[in-house]
Amino acid sequence: MKKLKLFSGLILAMISVLIVGCSKDGKGSSSSLGQISDSSPIGGTSSGGQTPNRNALEEALNSDYSNATIYVEQVYPLYEGGELFEEYTYELNYEGYTIIQNLDNPDLDDLYYHDYEGESHLYFADNYGNGDAWLSHGYNDAPLALENVYFSTKVALEELNADDATYAAGSYIIEDPEVVANLNMTVFLFAWYIDVDYVSITVSDGKLYRILGMTDESDDIFVRVTFSEIGTTTYTGTLPEKPNADNVKTYAEYTGIDPTPDVPMTSLTVDFVDDQEDGVIEIEEEIEIKRTYLPENATNTSVQWVSANPNIATIDYSFTSGQAVITGVAEGTTEVYAISENQIESNHLTITVNPLAQSTLENCLYEFTFSSLNEDNSVTVVNQLANGKTAQVSANKASVYSGANGDNVFTADDTLLVLNPSKQGGDLAGAYVSYNFGYQQVSGISFYYGLQWNADKNNLSWLTQAEIQVSTDGAVWTTAVNILDEIKTNVSSNNVKLLEAEFAPTTYVRVLLKSNMVGKDFRFSTTQMNFYANDLCEELPNEPEEVKVESITISTTATEVEVGNQLTFEAIVSPNDATNKTVIWQSSQPSKASISQNGVLTALESGTVEISATSYDGSVTSNVITITIQEQPLVLPSSYLGTWKGTDLYGVEVTLTIEEESATLVVDTEEISLTLSSYDSTNQVYIFVTEDSEEVAIAIPSGYADVLNVEAYLTSTIIMANHEDSDNPAFTRVIAVTSINISAGNQSTTLNIDDSLQLSISIYPNNANEGTSVTWTSSNPDVATVSSSGQVVAKGPGETTITAESANGVTSNEIVITVNEPISGGDITEIEEIVGVWEPAGGDIDYDAYEILTFTINADGTADLNCDASSSLADHIPFTYVSTDGTDYVFVDEDGYELTFTYDGTNGYLAYEGDYLYLYGSSAYEKIA
Repeated sequence: MKKLKLFSGLILAMISVLIVGCSKDGKGSSSSLGQISDSSPIGGTSSGGQTPNRNALEEALNSDYSNATIYVEQVYPLYEGGELFEEYTYELNYEGYTIIQNLDNPDLDDLYYHDYEGESHLYFADNYGNGDAWLSHGYNDAPLALENVYFSTKVALEELNADDATYAAGSYIIEDPEVVANLNMTVFLFAWYIDVDYVSITVSDGKLYRILGMTDESDDIFVRVTFSEIGTTTYTGTLPEKPNADNVKTYAEYTGIDPTPDVPMTSLTVDFVDDQEDGVIEIEEEIEIKRTYLPENATNTSVQWVSANPNIATIDYSFTSGQAVITGVAEGTTEVYAISENQIESNHLTITVNPLAQSTLENCLYEFTFSSLNEDNSVTVVNQLANGKTAQVSANKASVYSGANGDNVFTADDTLLVLNPSKQGGDLAGAYVSYNFGYQQVSGISFYYGLQWNADKNNLSWLTQAEIQVSTDGAVWTTAVNILDEIKTNVSSNNVKLLEAEFAPTTYVRVLLKSNMVGKDFRFSTTQMNFYANDLCEELPNEPEEVKVESITISTTATEVEVGNQLTFEAIVSPNDATNKTVIWQSSQPSKASISQNGVLTALESGTVEISATSYDGSVTSNVITITIQEQPLVLPSSYLGTWKGTDLYGVEVTLTIEEESATLVVDTEEISLTLSSYDSTNQVYIFVTEDSEEVAIAIPSGYADVLNVEAYLTSTIIMANHEDSDNPAFTRVIAVTSINISAGNQSTTLNIDDSLQLSISIYPNNANEGTSVTWTSSNPDVATVSSSGQVVAKGPGETTITAESANGVTSNEIVITVNEPISGGDITEIEEIVGVWEPAGGDIDYDAYEILTFTINADGTADLNCDASSSLADHIPFTYVSTDGTDYVFVDEDGYELTFTYDGTNGYLAYEGDYLYLYGSSAYEKIA
């Protein structure tokens, strides 16, 4: 962001005015406020693709834009690494006014700017009763710096110079750093959050078409100014009166507020914000200082911050913290201080910037600089110690550059080794530089690092791994030191940082970086890497003389395999004492069959392949074995077998019966034979074909068992059944009834005439959907009938068998129903002596039942046993007299249970065993009525 330290007071002054509102009338509009094209000039042909007139830009800069519509776009982050913010405005140059229309918030009133006596003024409607006003200064007479808040066509035409531009690819490019720096603080000063690095200008029909300010940091950050309707712009709003001697006012005249008396600053003191701070900092470290002044009611408190030597430490105002921020740049000592606008100079603070950290490791054996990266990915290095020691060095996702190639702290005399983990291609392990020290062990590494390009710091979040790794063989690497946090915290393109690490003695070392996003460049750079050996390191003895492999014989158990299956190969290496018996397995067609380095072949595609093995150094090749790969037989899963039902696209019922290799499709009455053809692994469907090669695709969707998706475009029908389509639902599996069980439960199957009994039914399986309707049958309807719901009604004495049969012919178990003969009463003249009401003698309870019972015998031969208490007994049990032997009188209840009333001439005794009551004749009953 531009360092607007001189404008901090001015901005506050401007805000104090703007809050009162700037518009007198509602919004006006240009005659054409539609979206301007981003791709082509308006009103003519771009000069791109043609040889430009060398004076074309100069001619365009000298043209008249007093009537023009200007579309201004800004895209920038509000803070480093933040999300991008987009800002759009229309500026109308019309009749001497510059009219600003905010496209981000159309509800805002238009702003009107106009020059008066060579200075820009902003229009304010009357909000204080003192009339409208044009202001150039705000509260306390602070200048509003209006030329810095919008794109000024006048400033652009004054500052842009055709001699500074170079024509290329249809545009005029300005990239001289000094020229661009001036444009940043003039033409693009209104774009406070964007530091433009180069400018592109497009000319159309002799006029400016577009001025584009871009940054090296990102193509997504830019300011773009587009001209249109030059000479034809109109405005439909009401313009305020132009500034004149009557309406150009001071802030005090506009608001009616008396101007604050000017109280000058008399003393100024600066100090560190942190009381513990001593002014000693590292390169790129930041500290804050604060200012105090007297008198405390000074009216102009703006100060200019000064570093005596900005090459050692810079000082800038922070809009975030409201303090001054000192940043270490290079080793040395300088002073910082502040100067007020009335030239009061503060005390001076001494700032000391420490030198770069130095390595603390001892006994350096290698100081490698980098000469070149070769085609085989080996790196040519030079040991600057000239001690005769070297190493084999290789790199991946790496480059070797001159230090001047980039935006960095390195110089043209430096040669950089650059690791870029986001680079396309190369070993998937990541970006690395690997060292093989042969027989010499090392135990430490030290190097200075930085970024080749400053913009790469924006891609730091994509860096997922950064390590110093070691190995015993150069093939398998383990982490010695994790340096990810170190790099994420300290990496910079402005200064190099020291990284050093120690590890157990080893002969293989590599520096590895990984990123999880290709194209998000992170160009990690260094000019030299040093390696150290502590007291534990040693120079290993030479390896014994190598015994070369002379022959390799391979074998396997079969020469045919199906797709998806595996074969294991073995290799016999001769001689047996060969130094390296490792073999490299090879397949002539890896797309048909791959083979691991353990000798395991995986069949991928039908055909033939040749398998062989070579020695590790490639000097010896084995015999060749030809393997034939066959397609696996197509097997339909058993879950598909059975019958399914659904409807076609026209609502006609369809039945699909699937077997292991065939199927039958019945549409209404038409029967279509199908044959299993193939499996579509992409869509995960099995394909059946008709005799005319028409296809029927089926699939049981994931998570379902009894649902089948069916798709067919046949001559006779179209089926698009899918479980996710409520209008064309999937087929459902036909699940037939396999067994039926009927039951009377705990109810008696012996009935009296006119009694009824409800039977229950259970159908298996529980999810059956075929044959579930049931027909009930009684073998003898004269004895008992059975309804469609399983209710049995006794009709006459005898036995009958009740069964149930499903619609698909499954018969249930049998239940035998017995209907009792009707009870025939005895000779009622035999009971004349005992007719009456009987209760337990003395009003006591019947100790057999522990209840107060009443037994009533009627003259017509009927009787009733009554329980007065609340119990599990029925209130009344009716009986019919049957017979007597003169002493024992026998009665029968409705269920056929007998009650014996024994009469001894005075008392009676009841003996009865029914469903709910048991009496054993132990209690005496007396007649009470």
